[in-house]
Amino acid sequence: FGPATVPDELTGGVTPSVFLNGDDHAAYKTVYAQIIAARQPDLMATFHRVFDRHAATWTAAQRIDFAPCIEQLCIDFLFEWLFDLRVDPVDLADTYNAIFAHMPRAWARANPFSKFHKSRKIQTKTIAAIQGSAMFQDYVGLAKDQGITDQDALAEQLLFLTGMNGYLGLQSLFKSLVGEMSQNLQDTDDLRNAVTTQGPRAAAGFIKETLRLHPPVFFLYGVAADDFALASTSGHFQITKGERLMGVVPFVQQDPEIFDDPLVFDPARASTAATQSAMIWAHARHDDPVTAQDHGCVGKDAALQIAALFATRLVTQYDWRLMRPATWPTRGYTLNIAAPLGKLETRYFKRAAR
Repeated sequence: FGPATVPDELTGGVTPSVFLNGDDHAAYKTVYAQIIAARQPDLMATFHRVFDRHAATWTAAQRIDFAPCIEQLCIDFLFEWLFDLRVDPVDLADTYNAIFAHMPRAWARANPFSKFHKSRKIQTKTIAAIQGSAMFQDYVGLAKDQGITDQDALAEQLLFLTGMNGYLGLQSLFKSLVGEMSQNLQDTDDLRNAVTTQGPRAAAGFIKETLRLHPPVFFLYGVAADDFALASTSGHFQITKGERLMGVVPFVQQDPEIFDDPLVFDPARASTAATQSAMIWAHARHDDPVTAQDHGCVGKDAALQIAALFATRLVTQYDWRLMRPATWPTRGYTLNIAAPLGKLETRYFKRAAR
């Protein structure tokens, strides 16, 4: 479990709430759900404003690498939406893309020129900006209602939520969407026609199939709270209390026992019963409602809405062509590998003549 955790110094010494259990976890998750609900009315306007700003830069450049462009778009959107803050998206992308890479940690801590120390400085600066934002005081009030009174800890938790859960998840999904749009041209034409006539919600099938093949969270970790029997189609297993468990999401969502031609991209399968039952989203089934008592992703529904806006804006208003097909890792799964490998360079990026 060691490499799967972030160094304590980069979480302000507090245990990220996603690793808490019971009332402590429920309190923080309730606050996060209230924050997302409070910011919901401004989600679309903020996304379109940020997207317009970045897309203008992309079209002016004419040729872009989608990978860093998407990273900077996601960071700008999240911090403007949640905190009304303009931050340095390049610094924060560099920090969170390498958040698990400070290895060996003893060397990283000892070397004053390592990325680890640069990340600490960026984290300290960003925490100060969050605590100085007007919205943070609103969040402090929500937290107090749940018995959370440590403002420093709250700021650290919100940064972890935004940088680790929000940013890393969204940028992986956006990159995978671009990769699949770029090489499944008929499906992309169908997507364009659907969202043009029905709106962003019509992108759900395309997004769900992208998530099936390229889930932003590959690994699920847990420790058994009690002895229990785990029943599955491949057998029954006796789990003992305290045993460490790991689930590998692609093993489920690319299982040929469940999906015909599982490596084939097919948005039409999104509505099938098999897809509905097998889709996993960070400790919960994809379509399960979010509650404070479970460890399902609190931002799941917002993420799907944001992804639909992103997909709709791209396919209806812009044309591009990648210099080479997107590829995803299929062996040697490691942390933070949900996005396509390497660069996503375009031959061109321009406003569509449609």
